Amino acid sequence: MHIPDLIDWGPRFELGIDSIDQQHRALVNMINALQTAMAFGDSRPLLDQLFTDLAAYANSHFAFEHELLESVQFPGLREHLTKHERYKNRLQSLKEEFLGKKSFLISTKVKEFLREWFYQHVLVEDAQFASYLTNKINS
Repeated sequence: MHIPDLIDWGPRFELGIDSIDQQHRALVNMINALQTAMAFGDSRPLLDQLFTDLAAYANSHFAFEHELLESVQFPGLREHLTKHERYKNRLQSLKEEFLGKKSFLISTKVKEFLREWFYQHVLVEDAQFASYLTNKINS
């Protein structure tokens, strides 16, 4: 069975910072697990564990990025951290919606949120600090 919308990790997604690339690959794996569950039917059983895993991922990944960006005096640090808080707050909001059984379309909402997180934050916003870091190391 072909599963649409799976993210096929490849070099185009790598920022060139191995530890962060590994963490981002873990996020992609979670997105793909949800997409696969949705393709095979009811993804709600997966969501409970997924929310736990995503919260742990967000906390550790964002803390790692915070420490890294602070250590290199990234000029966009404050703005970047604000975006991290927005992602964590949105994740919490979706979890509360899931637990309250308020939405039949919760899996779709979570999938869209995670894809936005990956494509916007990781590939655009994280790419900005990766470029800054590379320039700082090479100068």
